[in-house]
Amino acid sequence: MQSTTPEQHLSHDPVIKSLINQYHLPPLEESTNLYLDLVNIIISQQLSVKAAKSITNRLHHLLNYKSSAKVTPHRLLKLSAEQLRSVGLSQPKITYIHHLSQSVIDNQIIIDQLKKASDESVFEQITKLKGLGPWSADMFLIFSLQRPDIFSIHDLGLRTAVSRLYHLDRQDFDAINHLSQKWSPYRSLASRYLWASLDNSPV
Repeated sequence: MQSTTPEQHLSHDPVIKSLINQYHLPPLEESTNLYLDLVNIIISQQLSVKAAKSITNRLHHLLNYKSSAKVTPHRLLKLSAEQLRSVGLSQPKITYIHHLSQSVIDNQIIIDQLKKASDESVFEQITKLKGLGPWSADMFLIFSLQRPDIFSIHDLGLRTAVSRLYHLDRQDFDAINHLSQKWSPYRSLASRYLWASLDNSPV
């Protein structure tokens, strides 16, 4: 019996099938630094993709590294609040990044162990950290750990795409969650196609 590809499974939904035909998604790159991914997720909160990328690039320049794998909590904590503000970070985000960094140093969260943890365990551990809520945990699961079956109901962009394409109220979380079930076990890929349909896409 021939196996079904994720795209073939998702193509049972004519809306997603149209997006698959319209957009080419590049493969996700394997993360080289899960800690830095969480820092970048904090930066991205409630910002456009363009604004978040600008701040992230300035922070990376400030850290002056040639490889993202070399960025450590100790190194980031050496930066002063003034330096972090200079790249465009707000005080709350500076506080969240400091808390994340200290939590990693203190082994309150062991980043590398998240690779083998269940989706539910990752979600629980991430959301225990100050400033990292459900949306942040979902983004980490989709883009950093590349888990295949994540749909972030907390992402306004996804709900907007679903609202436009399926004529649902973007505040109707139950209806949108119910719709997403038919994309399982490939809801992460479906999400990336939905994001691609927006101008401000994180795919």
